[in-house]
Amino acid sequence: MQRTQQYTPFCVTTPASVLGSPLFSAAPVDRVEHAAATIDKAFRHLPLQYILILLRYCVVAKENCTMRTTAQCTQACRKLDELIALSLARMLGHTNPLKDESLQRCLRPYQRGGLALRSQESAAPAAFLGVIRDFFNSTRHPFECGLPSNTLRTEMSAALTRLACTTRDKEQGGVTTIDEVLKAGRKLQRTLTKILDERTPYSHKRIVRAFQLSAGGPGSYHWLTVMPSCPTLTLNDAQFRTSLSARIRVPAAGYHPRASCRACHKPTESAFHQESCQSIRKRRHDRLNGDITLLATAASRVCEREAT
Repeated sequence: MQRTQQYTPFCVTTPASVLGSPLFSAAPVDRVEHAAATIDKAFRHLPLQYILILLRYCVVAKENCTMRTTAQCTQACRKLDELIALSLARMLGHTNPLKDESLQRCLRPYQRGGLALRSQESAAPAAFLGVIRDFFNSTRHPFECGLPSNTLRTEMSAALTRLACTTRDKEQGGVTTIDEVLKAGRKLQRTLTKILDERTPYSHKRIVRAFQLSAGGPGSYHWLTVMPSCPTLTLNDAQFRTSLSARIRVPAAGYHPRASCRACHKPTESAFHQESCQSIRKRRHDRLNGDITLLATAASRVCEREAT
């Protein structure tokens, strides 16, 4: 006698999960405290380059799963943002967390001169609405009668309010109502996150804004994403701290500015005066010209050096 295989029907009371986290459950704050303990241990045993990779690809990415399971994660996201600010300050040798404009420069994406460590509190609504869209378009979504429950709709409304998409954002794929979320295209979270990234303005300071545009160019941020798998791809702590300080425009601990520049003898307005000092730039340009000329001559090439 042939036995008929029985399938257990999917019930709306079955606790769905996303990467092991119960769907629509409260976000535990103790997970952030565990992440803080992990980062604290990393500072005692790992180079700074490894710590930034750990923060970017492990701590922040793992908490993104929590944000996708509930809209009630504001407290956890706020604590995670505080952890990010403190960790970046510790990388520069400071004890107080970064804040205000200095922190905002870190939260920008790579292509806009930042460190791609987005504010988790502002990104949480995008993550939550994104997973709602994915589950609603799944054949095994847990919504009763094919629609979200009233409780879930309340959470979705709160997330939409926090997201605050404008008419201009809607032209780029933004959503303002629950129906628009359920009918949105694929990769809604990525679309909403991109909109949030574009809301972060460049610095109002001309020199800093020019540096941000340059730091977001092709290849200018690969040193932040490369895995230090060999000595040629590894920076020691001094090199990494100098590079990080220059990128986010925050002087490292122990920096004592001179009253005046040795090259141009003008008062130093910032810790990064050497980048805009015309005297130093000319000297650096001439030295680089000389090095290129020597290399070309050693390779039996004819090199005509420009007049200085």
